Amino acid sequence: HRTARNLVIAIRALHERGYVVGDLNESNILVSERALVTLVDTDSFQVWDAETGVLYRCRVGRPEFTPPELQGKSFARINRGPEQDHFGVATLVFQLLMEGTHPFAGVYHGQGEAPVYAERIAAGHFPHLGRADIPYSPSPAAPRFEWLHPVLQNLFIRCFHDGHLDPSLRPDTISWLYGLEEAEAALAACDVNPQHVFSSHLAACPWCERKALLGGRDPFPSVEAVRRKEHLKPPPTRPKRPAVRPAMPRPAPRPFVFPGGGGSRPPVPPPIPKRGRGSGGGVAGRGGGPSPRGRFLTPEQVRALRMAFGALRRNEWAWWAVAVAGAALVTAVSPAYRIGSLILASLGVVLGVIGEYKAGDWQRAGRGRWPSRVAVLLSALVLLICALRR
Repeated sequence: HRTARNLVIAIRALHERGYVVGDLNESNILVSERALVTLVDTDSFQVWDAETGVLYRCRVGRPEFTPPELQGKSFARINRGPEQDHFGVATLVFQLLMEGTHPFAGVYHGQGEAPVYAERIAAGHFPHLGRADIPYSPSPAAPRFEWLHPVLQNLFIRCFHDGHLDPSLRPDTISWLYGLEEAEAALAACDVNPQHVFSSHLAACPWCERKALLGGRDPFPSVEAVRRKEHLKPPPTRPKRPAVRPAMPRPAPRPFVFPGGGGSRPPVPPPIPKRGRGSGGGVAGRGGGPSPRGRFLTPEQVRALRMAFGALRRNEWAWWAVAVAGAALVTAVSPAYRIGSLILASLGVVLGVIGEYKAGDWQRAGRGRWPSRVAVLLSALVLLICALRR
């Protein structure tokens, strides 16, 4: 949990400065014994040069960390946004909490050979939903999805299921930060092995159950077991006794106390420092002195950056729909232009529907949605007027 939280903080800091990691995978992340995270191979980042107006795209990426909308696409021609990184972040967090298991790993129940991860991601076959139309079931050797804190379960479903067709529905780094902090604060320690730390919403220790599943190999052996070298091989099994012992009530799990944290809640991460535009970090322009709003970019550079990401791309379909619907309404005043009004109104409905669809594109960020709806309503009104004049 601590490593995942620090990873999310690092990605958040990059996004706030206008960078997109793009090629986000486990090989580009180094973790210290204190769970501190360092990102390497940064020459593949997508970088916006505010001075020259050039966007340097990320041209590489591994399929198992690539979101569905980019599967099979040429990365050299795509302007990525933070929502693409959000998919990679969720994949890495899942692997950190699930002993390296990929979120789309599972047992295939379909015909032929099992598809590769890229095909599973493109199809949205997240195996932990329990749906009959998904030809996969979770791997029996992997930790169970239900062992995760309920907040984290919800975040993963939002990313891999809800965000499959709509990238904007994927949890951002702030959502992951709050979710991981809540899950970390709810950790409890096992009474049998203090190294077994799990979510307190569970009635029993899942790692003890997993130890039995793995034939006695403990995924998190105790300090005493390591000293006795019992973690190197399964302990010898004893013959079962016929006598049945009475079941002893299991004590409630103890709250997990973070080393050096001073309590059951994780320490609050330090705020991202505010630096001047000329401090050398991020995509700041040249020149000294702090920014009056604490930003690295001037408003003009921010608008240019959004234009580069496509966030301010115009929705021409929506405005054409408004123009055609307005023309249909004007011609509907005179009964002599009834046929022309019908044609224009029908065209206005079609253009409005297309404009509504285009507004859902991440590169338009919802621009043109309301003009499209207004055009559809005006066109429908004209069609109603023409129908009443028969």
